[in-house]
Amino acid sequence: MGRGTIPSHNTNQGTPISRWKTLALMVFGLVLQAAWAEVSELRAQDSEEALKVFLDCPRGGCDLEYIRGEVEYVNWVRDRADADVHILATPEGTGAGGRMYSVEFLGLGSFDGSRHFLEYPTRPDQTRDEQRQGMLRILTLGLAPFAASSLGGDALSIDVAAPAAGAETAAATPEDDPWNFWVFRLGANGFFNGQSSRKSQDISTNLSANRTTEDLKVRLGFNSSYSENEFELSTGPLTTIQRDLQFRGLVAWSIGEQWAFGLKSELGSSTFQNQDFRVMQNGLGQPHASL
Repeated sequence: MGRGTIPSHNTNQGTPISRWKTLALMVFGLVLQAAWAEVSELRAQDSEEALKVFLDCPRGGCDLEYIRGEVEYVNWVRDRADADVHILATPEGTGAGGRMYSVEFLGLGSFDGSRHFLEYPTRPDQTRDEQRQGMLRILTLGLAPFAASSLGGDALSIDVAAPAAGAETAAATPEDDPWNFWVFRLGANGFFNGQSSRKSQDISTNLSANRTTEDLKVRLGFNSSYSENEFELSTGPLTTIQRDLQFRGLVAWSIGEQWAFGLKSELGSSTFQNQDFRVMQNGLGQPHASL
């Protein structure tokens, strides 16, 4: 029986159906690529047309990452020269223990000459999230006139929340607050270091109790610190000790919408300042935004 050979088949030649599938996938890929390029171009165009804003605000007063994430209809730029609007927020302490932010919106470039001013007060009993939401509201209101005049202003709308029918806004009262408006803080720090020729330790504690209402403000605070350093000298060990104590208090009464009268005292001692006991006390009268 002779040997035979098996006829070879060309596996590179597909059936007509498989060739049509390959062609359809290639066409679909080209269409998808063209669509993505068009979307990218539109996004770049929108980014160029959006209002460019430079925010100049202390980091402790403005949560920049939060604001940029919430206000996405503008371009936040890092250089004032590239901006259409320069926002300048300046904080100032208030008699109530909070801050008053003076926020200026300065038009640049095509908005040159446009300028308006808003104020945003914070209270000491507000949380960090409440304060940044309030600042976001002020920035949104101030940017509205500029955004409405920009090329992207067609997509801008303003919603005004009306109070519900029959709803009454009541101020908080001591009966509503289980802490009776008191805010307490307690803190401690420690540092210890040891070497062959030197040892040191530092311990500090602080305690505060604050209460703010429309008629009365109370600020009480206590700080203490202890520092000890030990050195190994050729003549023998040397130890230095420093102790500091401080108690401060402030009580102020409201005597009108803009003024408050109070007493401020401070007691303390310090080995560093060679003071066994010190007393400072004075009365004060000052304007305030809201007591």
